[in-house]
Amino acid sequence: MAEAGATVHEIAAISGHKTLGEVQRYTKAVDQARLADQALDRQLRAEREQDLSNLETWLDKTGEKGR
Repeated sequence: MAEAGATVHEIAAISGHKTLGEVQRYTKAVDQARLADQALDRQLRAEREQDLSNLETWLDKTGEKGR
């Protein structure tokens, strides 16, 4: 369920665990992987935006922009 995106509250409601800590014990690895993926996605987006910004600056210098 955690891999499908369910929250610990949702999982606890279905599984019947008494505390969220019990559910978190089992979802910790999935949460860590998801957070790592999100961080890498942010980094890649930032790098692509930087590349586009650099391209615009390069085109300004070469006089090619706007043709």
